Amino acid sequence: MKAFNDVFMEQARKEQERRKEAERAAWRMQILSFRLSHLIPRKVQTFFLNMPRLTPKNIYSYLRAEYSNIEQGPVSLPVYEERKKVCGECPHRMFPDGYHDPLGFCTKCGCGANPRAQLTVKLKLPATSCPLGKWDEAPGIYEGLWGRIRYIFTRRRSK
Repeated sequence: MKAFNDVFMEQARKEQERRKEAERAAWRMQILSFRLSHLIPRKVQTFFLNMPRLTPKNIYSYLRAEYSNIEQGPVSLPVYEERKKVCGECPHRMFPDGYHDPLGFCTKCGCGANPRAQLTVKLKLPATSCPLGKWDEAPGIYEGLWGRIRYIFTRRRSK
């Protein structure tokens, strides 16, 4: 038979091993529960969760819209307000985390959630139209590239 002292020492050693294992398990859980999502900004997470559909048609329409903005400038204020009213009543809008756009994003166009696809930005572009056909393209305020160049030069002279 083992002596009382030997049994007591063995139980103390097992208890110490059990505590060390519990500490290791706690550290493992802490490491595993740490997520990289805490390091990634909310807008970036939202963008990856709502990625745009990259089809040739969407790429072409995006480039065409940006080019129209460069060439013609934004649409007039009445056109923008009309588009804003129509989109404000539309049920196909989303308000993702990290973006504070009052109109949100359209879910039908396939542009995803990125800063250039916010409706407040998109409604100002001349060569964009509603995917549901509620509003069409409209000319910009500069009447072509030369109108924009003329606007830039007259603005600089007046300062």
